[in-house]
Amino acid sequence: MRYEDSTGKHNVDVIHLPRWRVLCFVDEFGQNVIHQWLDREGVSNVLRGEMQGRIDFIEVGGPNMVPGCVAPVPNTGGALFTLSVERPGTGVIRPLFCYGPFGDQELTLLLGVPDKTLSIHKPRDGIDLAMRNRERLIKYPKVSKRYERIVRTSETRSSR
Repeated sequence: MRYEDSTGKHNVDVIHLPRWRVLCFVDEFGQNVIHQWLDREGVSNVLRGEMQGRIDFIEVGGPNMVPGCVAPVPNTGGALFTLSVERPGTGVIRPLFCYGPFGDQELTLLLGVPDKTLSIHKPRDGIDLAMRNRERLIKYPKVSKRYERIVRTSETRSSR
């Protein structure tokens, strides 16, 4: 795309980054499962802020905007991915998500699991539930809603 400045004399090349939609799976009561998980696990505002930052980058230009933070979940046939969120001294969280399923430039957060759940304890429990959430989402598209910020900017700054 080319744009002229206000004087009309200069053209500027602009890199157009496609916007991504980030959705969240909601339970049978219409509650955002990611918000519930963060509250239940007592995830700090600092770590929530890190997650929010990654989501913000994804919304601006897709998962490639956060290199090294997105990885496929093994043995899911490419259906599930993790978003690695880490900050030294505060822990690691890895929300599970799928691409789409309704558009090419969207992803849906399906479930949150503590990092240790994916690597040490019953890893299939969280993965199986995320797969069921994905299947339900495909069957009933209204079980997702637009991503809602998990922290306000002022909370993130005051927690650092």
